[in-house]
Amino acid sequence: MRSTEAEHDENFLKVLDRILEINLKLKWDKCKFKVKEVGYVGYLLTAEGLKPDPEK
Repeated sequence: MRSTEAEHDENFLKVLDRILEINLKLKWDKCKFKVKEVGYVGYLLTAEGLKPDPEK
């Protein structure tokens, strides 16, 4: 089942609420939300999959 962006946003807000409820500490400067790709340990994670990070 494919969810819509609105459903994703609703679930995301529930996760953030839970994070605040249990006082989980995040490094907000390291958090990225609603981006097309994310770099992680020398790779880029995109909608198309995992690929090597060209900047590494």
